[in-house]
Amino acid sequence: MPQTIARIDLSALAENMEYVCNRLPQQVKVLFAVKSDGYGHGIEAVSRTAEEVGIDYLGANTVEEGEKIRSAGVKLPILLLGPILPSE
Repeated sequence: MPQTIARIDLSALAENMEYVCNRLPQQVKVLFAVKSDGYGHGIEAVSRTAEEVGIDYLGANTVEEGEKIRSAGVKLPILLLGPILPSE
């Protein structure tokens, strides 16, 4: 069975983010979901790209994902989309 491989072009992703942001009223804030490792695309690189483009918030599913984003040097506010477990 053939294996599926996805290659992410971060410049194309940035262009898509900019396209959406430029069509919204300036007062509208944008959250970009990067949960599940950026949906398998690399949470660190995708988060940095979102910050460079001017996205307002990132959405992460777990505290661990938020820690990965912070470890990558990203300063955007992170909204937790999943529950905070007692072990966290």
